Amino acid sequence: PATEELYSFGTHDATVTFDVGNSGLQRETSHNLELGLRKTQGLVRWQTQVFHNQVSHYIYGYYPGTSEPGGYAVRQFVQANATLQGLEADVTYNWRQSGFSARGFTDTSRGTLDAGGALPLQATTRLGVEGAYAVGAWRTSTSLIHAWRQTRLAAFEVAPTPGYQQWDASLSYRQKFSNSDLTWFVQGRNLLNQDIRYSTTVEALRLYGPQPGRSVLVGARLAL
Repeated sequence: PATEELYSFGTHDATVTFDVGNSGLQRETSHNLELGLRKTQGLVRWQTQVFHNQVSHYIYGYYPGTSEPGGYAVRQFVQANATLQGLEADVTYNWRQSGFSARGFTDTSRGTLDAGGALPLQATTRLGVEGAYAVGAWRTSTSLIHAWRQTRLAAFEVAPTPGYQQWDASLSYRQKFSNSDLTWFVQGRNLLNQDIRYSTTVEALRLYGPQPGRSVLVGARLAL
């Protein structure tokens, strides 16, 4: 167990909770099985993995539905036996090489309590595509991710997380600067200006604080 899971007793402004630790928490034990298959040569490459993790004494934050006098929701650290399983896969064409390259990917996972019910903060299922073009010192890329609505909630979570589409794009130019690499870049993020709320974020934050809307970032990166 982490220190805060053992000994917390007070407000946590970042998560808007009043955390209550449990000094009697036991060590987590996980038995993991992962199977994967990969193609690692040629213009077209791909990989896929499936996993199944059986966890004894899984530690998580539980909300009993009470609040402390300041209004912060009480979060208690508890543990139970749990199972986590999922899949991830991607396929690429000429990935990150000169000329045109492309990538498609997906991932999904599910965590359940062995006694019944879902674990909190479950990741949603995602499907994404990304394309890029590189010539000389120039590189441009764009990506689109579709995330499905997350409805697998723990008993104490109150609201599903809405699905979203996230479109990003970038353009960069790399040059030598002394003995280092200097990269100039412009990035467009969440260009569809979607209401993006990550299901893996503590509920108080995802309900009232979505990810940033449409934005443009211009900068330089120096690799010494």
